[in-house]
Amino acid sequence: MTPLVSVVLPVRNGGKFLTEAVQSILSQTFENLELILVNDHSTDDAIESLDKSDSRLKIINCIGNGVVLSLIHISEPTRR
Repeated sequence: MTPLVSVVLPVRNGGKFLTEAVQSILSQTFENLELILVNDHSTDDAIESLDKSDSRLKIINCIGNGVVLSLIHISEPTRR
């Protein structure tokens, strides 16, 4: 099933809050969604420590150009 809603969450060294944020989004009553984490070159281990068993979770790793350029990078396929 194609997700109806895409939630984009930019992350850079957000270990203190990331697990709680991901759990909050994925536990919504509306389930036809995907959560796209845009990892902007985090140096903490927050991404690695996430439970990745939920198929709605997608992780995109970027090279550390900042949130705006990372979001532009991931939105490119949607502009076609």
